[in-house]
Amino acid sequence: MTTESILNRLQALEDAEEIKRLKAQYCNYCDQPFNADALIKLFADDAVWEADGIGRFEGKDEIYGFFKNITERLTFAVHYVMNPIIDVQGNSAQGSWYLWEPGTIKGRDAIWISGSYTDEYQKIDGVWKFKNVHLDWFFRASVEKGWAEDRMATFD
Repeated sequence: MTTESILNRLQALEDAEEIKRLKAQYCNYCDQPFNADALIKLFADDAVWEADGIGRFEGKDEIYGFFKNITERLTFAVHYVMNPIIDVQGNSAQGSWYLWEPGTIKGRDAIWISGSYTDEYQKIDGVWKFKNVHLDWFFRASVEKGWAEDRMATFD
């Protein structure tokens, strides 16, 4: 094993840890208290955020608008992300995560949300940013009915 290969492996491990921190910041800023101004700084200028049934938002302005609007419906949320698989290749990386999220719709309806994130990251000026965030749903269900009765509930 050469010094160069050890340094490359060390850099990849440090990058994976920074990406985990990026995802943790994303979750923290999405939750209470919600902080759209801090959240949007985690994204590259040409980033994309998308989820089936919600939409595709391209660029920081659209992503920021989406997050500001969603908090009018999703009035409480706690994002738990787990089981990260992160693959770093220089200044780009891919990651996948499971999502478990208790929440509240319009301050009155308790919900469960679960899915998986597939992310792309880009290192810009030494800082990891989201390039693409894609959310696939496992279920969206009211706490009252649960996912066995109504796996893909809508919350309007």
